[in-house]
Amino acid sequence: MSSWERPKDAGDYFSKMGIDSYDKDKKEMESKGAKFIAVDQKLFQEKIRPLITEMEDQGKWSKGLYQKIQEIK
Repeated sequence: MSSWERPKDAGDYFSKMGIDSYDKDKKEMESKGAKFIAVDQKLFQEKIRPLITEMEDQGKWSKGLYQKIQEIK
């Protein structure tokens, strides 16, 4: 086993735990009346784009930060 596999395995394990917990918690919250709204991610990204540019122009975000995050995905 290579040295990077152990941290990756740990990350995968904790990611799965988080997803499993989210699903369980969401069901419990819905049973108590919580409502979840599905968001059209493409539309949201289009609508928020001017804010991203504005924040970069004002120096509140580093120029290109949003693009770097998108490239990680």
